[in-house]
Amino acid sequence: VFQPGIIGKTTVPYSALKSYAVVKKVIVITYQNPNEKEKKIRCLVSQIEPKHFPLLERTLKSKISD
Repeated sequence: VFQPGIIGKTTVPYSALKSYAVVKKVIVITYQNPNEKEKKIRCLVSQIEPKHFPLLERTLKSKISD
């Protein structure tokens, strides 16, 4: 389960993750909710510690490509 803790108490199953992109200092993670509706989570890159960003990126890449 992917938990974007700095955003709130939202939890998203890894299987629901569809894509992610970094656009103008904002990371946008797209997922599909149980109602078949596509949703997006937006988070400022500056809110993620620089040493944790590569780990987040590797995790998202591995879970989205599965």
